Amino acid sequence: MSTPTPSPPGLIDRNAIYTASEFCRRMGIGNHAWRSLKRQGLPVTRLAKRAYVRGDQFFDWLASRTEGGQS
Repeated sequence: MSTPTPSPPGLIDRNAIYTASEFCRRMGIGNHAWRSLKRQGLPVTRLAKRAYVRGDQFFDWLASRTEGGQS
């Protein structure tokens, strides 16, 4: 029996909304990195005890971190 190969990270679409788990899967990150991104200010929307990331907010947040020289 062969071991399944993990699927490569996917793309983040500016016009989509992702659950936290789907966002992490597409970004190829785990729980520790997810918590770190939230501590760094990643915009997360909470609805009915679930966390969502909007693609447009992610890209805007990412651009503000790189353009402003923050690390």
